[in-house]
Amino acid sequence: MLKQFYDKDIFLSVIQKEDVRKWNLWNKNENKKEIAENLSKNLRENKFKIEGLIKSCHNSKKTYYPKSPTDFFALKILDKYLRRIYQVKQSDRKRIIRQIKTILKENGDFTLIRTDIKSFYETIDFNSILGKIESDMILSPIGISLLKSLKQTFFYVAKINKGLPRGINVSPTIAELYLRDFDISIKEDVDVIYYARYVDDIFLIVDDSKVNIIENEIKQKIEKIHLEFNDDKIFKNSIKEEFSFSYLGYLFRLTSNNEVELLISPKKINKIKTRIYKSFLDYQHNNNFSLLLDRLRFLSCNKVRKKSENGYLMAGNSYNYCDITDPNCFKVFDGFINKKILNIFSLNDLQKNNIKKISFYRAYKNKINVSFTRRQIGNIKKAWGNE
Repeated sequence: MLKQFYDKDIFLSVIQKEDVRKWNLWNKNENKKEIAENLSKNLRENKFKIEGLIKSCHNSKKTYYPKSPTDFFALKILDKYLRRIYQVKQSDRKRIIRQIKTILKENGDFTLIRTDIKSFYETIDFNSILGKIESDMILSPIGISLLKSLKQTFFYVAKINKGLPRGINVSPTIAELYLRDFDISIKEDVDVIYYARYVDDIFLIVDDSKVNIIENEIKQKIEKIHLEFNDDKIFKNSIKEEFSFSYLGYLFRLTSNNEVELLISPKKINKIKTRIYKSFLDYQHNNNFSLLLDRLRFLSCNKVRKKSENGYLMAGNSYNYCDITDPNCFKVFDGFINKKILNIFSLNDLQKNNIKKISFYRAYKNKINVSFTRRQIGNIKKAWGNE
């Protein structure tokens, strides 16, 4: 069994700067070892069990969060050990997008199938995957105790008897483990030309003559692990003809000359437009023009998502949509603001000019970066609610 400690040193290794602020852990660095020791001590005194979970809502989905910093970091450590032991890695969105683009350029009698798993986190059999992890006898007894406690606490708070808690950092790792055998079985199918899964979004390319067979096979396999597909979200199309489809935030468009265009998906366009509209609505109530400009900059520009020893992890359109083939698609937001929004809301000429200086197209093209404090980001997002 690999070493799996829950001592002061491992607690210190998983605490990041944003965690210090979020949990108000310490004001001076010289106190951090003492705090980490206290966290480890609290976990031992709680007999390696979760104290409780706080229920919330995000994107119309129920989410959960640990009540205490001890539980938060203990689960973070548990996630680290599970990923190391089972070699779990999240699928690379950028890599999947580029692979699909390459394959779509190939000539052949192929059909594309894309679907997603219905109520993914809510329907995973927590008992089943916990039993497997326990029988493998690789995770330490402390890790098993934490997992069992998480399951019991989640089931009690959510008043259910299956599923994984959304928002808890170890849940994506458990979900990946749960679907590992399913993924392998699909990839090993000789009739499947390409297969990718990003969380609950599934994408396949199969031989035209095998579409119905493969479709039935994957349906049986997903039902075998007590999951099901969203029947109303299944998309199928022959690659021989011109067509378009959305996947992972992109709109793929196969043209007559066998070129593949990558644009921002309609769903993402609508989401950003909604946020723009809500930003102006909020301005009508608070009359805070500076905050309105910050919201438009936040939506259009790039920002630092996380800072670490390895550098900056950036977020924003230039990074999330780096494979766009025609940056002009971002002009839809500039047109939406200048031709529609500015005609709806009452603003003076100076304010309109300041807004027009903010361009989604230029921000994408020139990779314009902005910086906001944690408090500013909180205020910026308030207008958009629990989308």
